Amino acid sequence: MAMLYRLITGRGLRGGCVLALLAGLPAAALAQNVGGAVVGLLRATSDKEGWGTANDFYFRRGKGRYQLAGAEWQTDRVAVNNVQIAVGGGREPQTYYLNDVRQVVIGADSFVTVFDVRRWSQPQAAPTLVLGKRAWRRPQVELFTVNTFAGEIPLLRFPDQTAVALPLKQKDYQQAMLALVGDYSALATQLRTGQLDASHTAQILETYLRWKPAGFNPTTLLAAWPAVK
Repeated sequence: MAMLYRLITGRGLRGGCVLALLAGLPAAALAQNVGGAVVGLLRATSDKEGWGTANDFYFRRGKGRYQLAGAEWQTDRVAVNNVQIAVGGGREPQTYYLNDVRQVVIGADSFVTVFDVRRWSQPQAAPTLVLGKRAWRRPQVELFTVNTFAGEIPLLRFPDQTAVALPLKQKDYQQAMLALVGDYSALATQLRTGQLDASHTAQILETYLRWKPAGFNPTTLLAAWPAVK
């Protein structure tokens, strides 16, 4: 188990761990050889690392494009997960951690490293970086999803680079979105009556922008954090 922990966390390894393991294993091998104990270990590791329930088993691979920090776009075989990306074929692909990566595109999926993410559900936690899958984009705000064991968490990033991960719990989600779009009475009513939840985030943002094209004030969202009250 100690060896397995070092493999998963990357301690005692050079150049990367989880993605190299995942990229090299078929789904059947993962199901047969990894098991529930590893899932629990990954949960504990993720909590310790600071991103709650980030799902380290999530990955996407294929021929695509990627952009490293300060570099031009490049084309190659790419595999990406919540920890790092691997570039190139063969048994030992080149790996990069998320802080070295800006964007990855595989097929129709676009992934972005989002920095300084604040979490509504844990406002006292230090901001962190996460891998966000772009779900919707307008000049006034971008919507990403972060794959976790709890589900896909919606993540908003505003033009000033303020990034906030929204809660999945219905009551907390309503509170967060009311702080952001509550001045539009029609949306406020739908949120308060439970007609809208986290799965409707793109719809909420789109509707609000049709009503108020100037966009959002992220400070209203930050000011409504539970810790402030």
